[in-house]
Amino acid sequence: MVRRQTTKDLLVASFLELAHEHPIDKITVTQIARNCGVSQPTFYHHFKDKYDLISWEYATNAGKIMAGLDKGSYGWRDTLLEGARYFEQNRAYMLNALRHTSGRDSFVRNVTAINDDLLTKLLCDRMGIAALPLPLQCHVRIYCHGTVQFLFDWLSGEVALTAESVADIWDQSLPQPLRTHLEH
Repeated sequence: MVRRQTTKDLLVASFLELAHEHPIDKITVTQIARNCGVSQPTFYHHFKDKYDLISWEYATNAGKIMAGLDKGSYGWRDTLLEGARYFEQNRAYMLNALRHTSGRDSFVRNVTAINDDLLTKLLCDRMGIAALPLPLQCHVRIYCHGTVQFLFDWLSGEVALTAESVADIWDQSLPQPLRTHLEH
């Protein structure tokens, strides 16, 4: 079955096309809207700004990757490998986002927060609780900060590794208190 593209998907595709040609901080909402034939008000109906679009696009893809764990179709290491491959396949865009966003709208900051939210939700679901105890929250936060910083180092070429090796390192870096709930 053919999947119809939503306006949100169209706006994201427009943005990604522009991001392959221009630094993200130089792309305007007007350019994004014009590139896909919609008005600025239509853009603002779906996103508050381009940084909201960037976060939504990442959260959507990260959520799809994490969904495999919920379905039991693959394990934690497989999820990490799929994530590393996603970043590797989108390296140019990711580097653009990492290098050309800052402050409150920093891609690093938003990816860290999204990963933290997704991992926290997964752990809460697996543990059957509404909120993680503070020590586990701290482990999640440290893990997410560390893996995202390492991701930037890898994508920037500071660390020459394959996606498989990156997934192994992320897996080996997982704190034991979290591993207990992610490997079963």
